[in-house]
Formats: sequence, C-alpha cells, structure tokens
Amino acid sequence: MKGSNLHNSICQLLFESIPAYLVDGLCLLTNNKRFMVKISKRMHKAGKTLEFFTTNEWDFARERVEELDSQLDEQDRMVF
Repeated sequence: MKGSNLHNSICQLLFESIPAYLVDGLCLLTNNKRFMVKISKRMHKAGKTLEFFTTNEWDFARERVEELDSQLDEQDRMVF
C-alpha cells in the first residue's frame, strides 16, 4: 500500500485493474476463459482485509515471557 489513498487508488487502477481488463479482453477475443478481473478483485479484497494489520505498529509486552524464562532450569532452557 502506498502513502496516500489517492496514490494507492491510482496505482491500483493503472497496474492492476486496467491490465486485468485488457487480458480478459484478449481472452474474450480468442475464445478463452476470462480470469484476470476475478483474480484482481480477490487480491484487492485480500489486501483490504490485511490492511489494518500491515499498516499499524504492534507492540507486544515481553515481561511475562522473560519472567517465565527466568524460572526455567538449565535442562528446560536447552529444550525450549
């Protein structure tokens, strides 16, 4: 995803949607099954689904894990 929504929309149109419709148009002219628009729409839907998780910064607390690690004996530390 790009920095701004407008830039992202323009790039998606130029590099995903238009080429998908062109390939599907060629498939239609050559009597082949059209597939690219469907794939492009699925990719866009998957990107929108993952957008929240990929554009936010995540901070996970490690204090409890470190506390549990300090309670392990040497043999368990070698295993884990």
